[in-house]
Amino acid sequence: MPADGAAKPSRYAQVLTPPEWAEAMLRLALKKSDREPVSGDLLEEYRDAIVQSLGRRAADAWYVRQVAGFVWRATWVWALLLSGSFVFRTAYDWLVPTTDFHVRAEWSSVVSVSSMVTLQFSATANTKSVWPPEIATCCLPLARNDIGPDRIAPPV
Repeated sequence: MPADGAAKPSRYAQVLTPPEWAEAMLRLALKKSDREPVSGDLLEEYRDAIVQSLGRRAADAWYVRQVAGFVWRATWVWALLLSGSFVFRTAYDWLVPTTDFHVRAEWSSVVSVSSMVTLQFSATANTKSVWPPEIATCCLPLARNDIGPDRIAPPV
């Protein structure tokens, strides 16, 4: 017993929280009006049922899977558009070979950047927050470094 006479809290009475990064991703994927209810419901289920039945590590994995489902449902259209443009570009390169990739690289860049900008406006409109577009903008420099004639073939 502690020195002040209070009973020691049980293992499950301690505050249990899912991974912070998963909670942040969930909040970014949801509309502003859905953030508190959905986050609260998931947290309640996590604490009251999942941790006791599965244990902490498995409960964290469950929570991450739940968040991944919300993120997927919020972004599947954009993932399909970006991957579709990539597949189209690759198929076009296979079917119509060229030695000058400069124009194709420019068009690929235009399509990618246009898709990301459209995604940013859509995310801002849906979530009423500027954070999803900020995160998407951080991805643009990474994508840009993989596109261009000097990345496809070394300069001669």
